[in-house]
Amino acid sequence: MDSSIRLDDTILPGGALDEDIDWGVFLRPLSDTAAAMRAEIDHMFVPVILGYCLATESSPGELKEVAIRDKVDAAELAESVLRLPGS
Repeated sequence: MDSSIRLDDTILPGGALDEDIDWGVFLRPLSDTAAAMRAEIDHMFVPVILGYCLATESSPGELKEVAIRDKVDAAELAESVLRLPGS
C-alpha cells in the first residue's frame, strides 16, 4: 500500500482532519472451504477490539472502543475472501 507521513498534525479551531488507515490480517485457514475460512476469521479477526480517542485543543479525548464482532458478519466476510482472485 502507498503510505505517507504527515509532518504537521495541527488542526486549527473549526477545522477537521480525516485519515484513512489501512491494516490487514493474515488468515491461514486449514483448508480452502467456507467453514475453515469462517473458523479462521472467528479466531483471528472477530475478537479484535479497536480503541481510539477524539482529541481536541482543550481535551485529550475519551477512550472509546469498537468491537469488530459488532460490525462484521463473519460468514459474509469468509465468502467474500474465498471469492478474491488467487483464493
